[in-house]
Formats: sequence, structure tokens, C-alpha cells
Amino acid sequence: MDGTGWLGSSAEERCALALELGGIGSFVWSLDDNVAVGDACVGELFGVADPGEPKSAEEFLTRVHEDDIEALRAAVDEALHDNADYAADFRVRRDDGSWRWVTGRGRVVRTDDGKAQLIGVNWDVSHRKEQEERLEMLAREMNHRVKNAFAVMLALIGLGSRSATDVKSFTETIKAQIQAMSDAHLVSARLGFEQLGDHSFSIGDIARMALAPWIDLGGAHSVVVEDDGSRLPVPKLSPLAMLLYELVTNAVKYGSLGRDAGSLTVRVEHDGDAVCLCWIEEIADTKSKEIAEAEDAEGVRSGFGSMLIQHCTSALGAKVKREMRAEGLRLELRIPR
Repeated sequence: MDGTGWLGSSAEERCALALELGGIGSFVWSLDDNVAVGDACVGELFGVADPGEPKSAEEFLTRVHEDDIEALRAAVDEALHDNADYAADFRVRRDDGSWRWVTGRGRVVRTDDGKAQLIGVNWDVSHRKEQEERLEMLAREMNHRVKNAFAVMLALIGLGSRSATDVKSFTETIKAQIQAMSDAHLVSARLGFEQLGDHSFSIGDIARMALAPWIDLGGAHSVVVEDDGSRLPVPKLSPLAMLLYELVTNAVKYGSLGRDAGSLTVRVEHDGDAVCLCWIEEIADTKSKEIAEAEDAEGVRSGFGSMLIQHCTSALGAKVKREMRAEGLRLELRIPR
């Protein structure tokens, strides 16, 4: 079509082309008769054949998720009775049983005989919803990490105050431990964006980074990382770092790292086509054991922290065995290479 022909085209032609190129479908819903028609795009979105033929609106609505249908109808009622524009997001079942997110926008108009019609558009917003869900997950994870960071710092101050001999030594100890904790946190936050030269990483190095504030702490504590140099590919690095950081935080809150007489051993070894990581906490003091068991029952086994551990384990494709003993937590993680 030349320039003159395009400028001379009708508004309807231009509108139809714009909707088609944007993947947007249009519909008309006669609210008094509950009859609807739509274009081919609306038919594809709702899985309805011959959408241009007038049919009961229920043929379209039956595809809407049961948890969303009430909000959709409420939005239509608001547009009808409150002179407001119609706006709703809802899930629509695909032919394969999966769900897509669809948005609806429209306005109620009256025909010459006074009947109410909702004229509107629909389009697929599944990608946007997936991004929103990822951002929500990231926001929750960030909030969880910040709270954990404060909990760890408070624990470090408590441990340092019991082991320091003067203010200067206490200050230096706390500064060094918080810096080490910051480095460990940076690993779990940034490694998903970094590339290592050989595209693999040492599991033992990541464990030592996460536990740096407690290694060589002295006193009654003993934190040891034993590894045989086993490595994993870079895509597994971020979930493993987050998992270790969460285990460290839980050990501070509920386990051996938060007790005067506690020890922790992390053992990494190759086992056939997998790498085994064993996390072993030991609490020597009987009173501390009772406190740790009570706190673990309340905290570790529920909440976002538990969900984060499950998420990381799933991302690693790992099998996990967790045992809360009288001596403390023992966790075995088998990660396929």
C-alpha cells in the first residue's frame, strides 16, 4: 500500500491492523442478553471456536480460573453500575491444561434501545506476570537476607563480648567478622552474574567463604571445612551459595554457631557421579541443646527460610537428608555433577 492509500484508509482498518500487530483481541459482550462475540485473537486466547458467531458469554467464561472468575464479574459489575472503565487480570485455561494470564480492558456503552454492552480488548500478559512473580520472590528473599544479616551480627556481638579481653580486641574481632560475613553475602548475591575462567567452582572454597566469620574464632568453637577439591559447574554456584548462607544463619539462630560450646564440620567429597556435602553440628552443653531444639522446632522448620532451602535444593537437582539429633543438625546433600 502506498502512502496515499494508507492515509486514505478507514479508522476501522487502521484500528484492526494495530490490534493484530499488538496481539490484542477485541470483543463485544451484551450484558443484558449475556451474549458475546470476539475476533480470532479472542477466540485463540479463550480456546473458543468461531468466536465471531454470537454465543453465550459462559462459553468464554468457563475457561477462566475459578479463583479469578469472581473478581472478573465484580469488575464488570463496577463498570456497569459505577460508570467506570472495566479492567481485570485473570487466568485462562489452555487446551493442554496449563494456564495463561489474560488482561481485559473495556467500557460499557448503551445501544439505541438502551441495552448495555461491554466493548473491550484482551491480550496475553503471561510474560509480565512471570516477571512480577520473580520480582516478588526476589523482594522476599532480600527482606529475608537483611533480617538474617542483623540476626548474625547480633550473634557475633554476643560471641565477641564473651571472648574479648578488652574493648580494642572486641572491636577488631567484630570488624573482622562482619567484613567476612559481608564477603560471604556478596558471594551469594553476585555469583549468579559472574563467570569463572574454567566455568566451575570449588565447593570447599564457597563453604569457607560462608563460614569465614567463625573459622579460627577460637574459644570453645570449632569450625572445620574438609574437602577433596570437588567442583561443580557455574550454574549451580548461586543456589549452593544461598543454601550455605541460609544454613549458616540457622546455625547462628538455632544451632552450634550461636552457642558457647558448639562446633561445626562441613565435609565435601566425590561419590561416583555426585558430590556429597555433609553438614554436621555438635552442641556439647546440655542446656544449649535444649534451647537449640526448642528454637529449631519453632523456627527452622517453617517460614521463608525453609522454603528458600527447598528452592535451592531443587535448583541444584540434589537429594537431601536432614536429621535433627540431640547433638545438633546433620544434613547430607547429594548433588549430581
